[in-house]
Amino acid sequence: MRKPSLSALAVVLIPLLGSSPRAQCFVQEVWSVDGGTLEEFDEFGSGVAVEGDWALVAAHFDGQGVDEAGYGSVFAFERVAGQWIERDRLTSDAPSLNEFFGASLALSGSTALISGDQAVYFFERTGTNWSLVQKVDFAGFRGLALRGELAVLSGFEEVSVWRRDSSGWAKSGVLVPAGAAAFSFTGPVATDGRQVFVAETRARDLSPKSGVVYVFAEQSGAWREVQRLTASDAGPTDQFGRGLDVADGQLLAVSFQGEAGAGYVFQRAAGHWFEEAKLVPDVETTSPFYVWSSVALRGDLALVGSTGLGPGGRVHTFQRTDSGWVETAPIDAPDAMSHDQFGSSVDLAADGTALVGATYGEGPLVLSTGSAYFFDTGTGAPLFGCPPRVSLSAGGSQSLALVAGPAHAGEWHLLLGSASGTTPGIALPGGLALPLVADGYFAATLLAPDDGLLHGALGALDGIGHAQAEL
Repeated sequence: MRKPSLSALAVVLIPLLGSSPRAQCFVQEVWSVDGGTLEEFDEFGSGVAVEGDWALVAAHFDGQGVDEAGYGSVFAFERVAGQWIERDRLTSDAPSLNEFFGASLALSGSTALISGDQAVYFFERTGTNWSLVQKVDFAGFRGLALRGELAVLSGFEEVSVWRRDSSGWAKSGVLVPAGAAAFSFTGPVATDGRQVFVAETRARDLSPKSGVVYVFAEQSGAWREVQRLTASDAGPTDQFGRGLDVADGQLLAVSFQGEAGAGYVFQRAAGHWFEEAKLVPDVETTSPFYVWSSVALRGDLALVGSTGLGPGGRVHTFQRTDSGWVETAPIDAPDAMSHDQFGSSVDLAADGTALVGATYGEGPLVLSTGSAYFFDTGTGAPLFGCPPRVSLSAGGSQSLALVAGPAHAGEWHLLLGSASGTTPGIALPGGLALPLVADGYFAATLLAPDDGLLHGALGALDGIGHAQAEL
């Protein structure tokens, strides 16, 4: 029998128009359970990937139960009834010292692509089990990307594209900039399943280390350069492209520009990429440890991890609204410590699930083994509850995030509730309807906003148009 819950709340007296910036809700922190051999500095959370109901978390310094570190493992988690459960532990076919299995990883559907120091491994999932299906020797690994039937492998000697057919994965081509006989890229790679993006942070053809992102597409059976992307205000040593992600016809590239770094969003139109916006975090820092270490982009949301800011690291969030891209509330670890390096890795699923790694976070038994955190970034609704429902029989509390956006900073808000649902609603002047039932609880929240179950229901929005209440 389902327990009764109270979830009928509405926001009134705020002119919310258009899309609203998202709120973030902490869901769960995970460590390795079956891989209980993790020790200090194994760096669980050094790499993360999430898609649908599956997530991968790497511990590339995992010693696998021996004193020496550097074998590496990747742990697979499945979401079941809202909770993330460890299902499998992935390793190379012959674990060896300083292999660093899990140095980079990617997830697409039921396929996982994981790198070691001298090889790249393709895994396939059947049910809840992951199996190694192909190994590719690949020396001097730098990065990888995976989307659908297309994979990109980057090493010291080459960047190659691989396609999957009925017999497995086969090399489709090697990427070389136009006019060059050979090339060694230094930055990350990304793919949307059609084009491939490769960063060269040294930018040999521009000012030293300003950075450039090469765009490749398959034409007449060969992979060719079709465009080069640079920042509109590129400067020496910016290293544009040191972080890279692409999704939904958009590309996000970050650089070292300025004291706090900067991100650049590119939009694709008529087969051409153009710079749409520059993202700059609202921070003041001169710390040499402030690093934009990871990026993720899905739909109207961009995440950028910075390990040197906040209480042990922080993830900056930016959202596209009707008025353009705006910075919204950052994501912090709920149990942050100064050495955690929260934000060292980050990924974002299509449903808004964010996964953030903290390379030196505290494990349940051993300090600094690393940890990973799941967050729900919401749907852009102006009122967002964490958790979504509270059981009346079991009790508990719910944090309510009111997110109206900077345009409504300083305006007053009032939260109203109903214990009888949302229909038929209450008619308001101007043909509007309040989706609540006028019962006793509604009257209590209207006449005495901060008494009873709701606290912080009446007040002014802060400087970025946010407020918090408690149910």
